[in-house]
Amino acid sequence: MNEKKLNLSPMDGHRERLRAKYLKAGHDGMLDYEKLELLLTFVIARRDVKPIAKEMLAKFGGLSRILDATEEELMEIRGIGRSAFILLRLLKGLCSDYLYEKIADKEIVESSEDVLKYAKMKLAGLKNEVFMVIYLNTRNEILGSEILVEGTVDQLFIHPRKLMERALNMSARGIVLIHNHPSGTAKPSPADLALTSAIKVAADAMRIDVVDHLIVTRNACYSIEAERQVSIGTPPPMMMRAAEQEETTKQTPSAKPKPKESVQEKSADAFVELARLAALRELDRGNGPRHVKPLTRNRDFQISEVRNLPRKNIPRGKVGEGENS
Repeated sequence: MNEKKLNLSPMDGHRERLRAKYLKAGHDGMLDYEKLELLLTFVIARRDVKPIAKEMLAKFGGLSRILDATEEELMEIRGIGRSAFILLRLLKGLCSDYLYEKIADKEIVESSEDVLKYAKMKLAGLKNEVFMVIYLNTRNEILGSEILVEGTVDQLFIHPRKLMERALNMSARGIVLIHNHPSGTAKPSPADLALTSAIKVAADAMRIDVVDHLIVTRNACYSIEAERQVSIGTPPPMMMRAAEQEETTKQTPSAKPKPKESVQEKSADAFVELARLAALRELDRGNGPRHVKPLTRNRDFQISEVRNLPRKNIPRGKVGEGENS
């Protein structure tokens, strides 16, 4: 035993003390660089990894950004090799798996905070804009989730029909839509709102409920259903709306509740909306007035972070004038 202690290098002794501190103080009792240092000891042997851990934190600014970093970005730090990159990527994947299992087989209303955590872990650090869907059964339990479309840094194309096909194949009765804004704010663009409306119309025809459309960034999350920015730790949007309605009822007990629409009225509203979307589609194809140009070259919806685009001036001709006047 004494011989083994004599053969221990100072570095081995430091690593043992670091591991003992983690077991005694716990995860929250360690500094960020100490946590990262301890992690790196499992893939970098016989080297002081404290300077490496501190350099990583200085370069990326935090543990979450380190987990989101690409292989090329991590390799720029001296001492980080392929094994360290694989360990960090595996750690992030395991965190995503853990958060997904937290929401699986649970009612979405009771686990909205877990859904936000999972969405941020899964999408917030991605370089490109992606569109993810969580599929629910009749009891609002998770059937599965997938990234349906991947776009560029600030835009992507998606067609509601493709989404409906996947939802029907999953036998889903509800869906949660999630997409990220890699380089912008969580506030939805007009295209985001238009896409949500179109999906709701298509889903209503298929008797599928659109529970919410969440937009996530690294530091924020916006609920289109609740029409406001939400944060982890606040009550779920649907529960807050119910609480607000209950409070309003208490304040005005004499107020009569708004009558529910009949099936015929809902069908009529859906038909009107589909007709409106069909007209917009014709404009998108270039079949409208001559001054109207197609919105995109594809029939898909283009959602983008770009907002407040300059409007083109449309010349207004007088009544009765010819085309050449």
